[in-house]
Amino acid sequence: MTDNLPAVKQWSEKEVSLIKSIAAPKCNDEEFGLLMYQARTLNLDPLQRQIWAIKYSENKPASIFVGRDGYLSIAHKSGQFDGMESGTRGDGDDLIGWAKVYRKDMKLPFSVEVSAKEYDKHQGNWTTMRKTMIQKVAESQGLRRAFNIAGVYSPEEMPESEKPPMKEIAPEDHEGMILIHDPQNGDVWVQDSRKSKK
Repeated sequence: MTDNLPAVKQWSEKEVSLIKSIAAPKCNDEEFGLLMYQARTLNLDPLQRQIWAIKYSENKPASIFVGRDGYLSIAHKSGQFDGMESGTRGDGDDLIGWAKVYRKDMKLPFSVEVSAKEYDKHQGNWTTMRKTMIQKVAESQGLRRAFNIAGVYSPEEMPESEKPPMKEIAPEDHEGMILIHDPQNGDVWVQDSRKSKK
């Protein structure tokens, strides 16, 4: 990625331990190290669920994913993001997701069209949110092209992948760290309980 990004966040030892527990479960040290390298390179925060790793099998390396909101974060931080248009349209018995990503330093947008037939494997959110999913694929691909992001994919592009649930963290393992889950929108964030005390 060639755009200048702000200084990369530095994580404390407790935050690193927490990231390994909730964003890279079952990953070995090398796979976790790669996740952290990608997070630092892309300036993404695993605790905000912008980037994470999934270990599907002991015989295969972990897969690293960036969510659509992670790509948007990279775009905004570049200072060159000038908006995005996206949507879906029918094409016979197919559903097409499309996206146009604009940069301030370029005249023409980066345009992407993707076919639901290529991505919809009739599992997970694809069974109930097909339009949303194919639109996310188009947006993710458009943002990657526009901001020269390589080496990572979005979970919607991989048929077997689902964003992993944020697992419970035992208080004794991460003293002072609390995971808070908002059931209204599914958001999960981390709070240091010591900072909330007067």
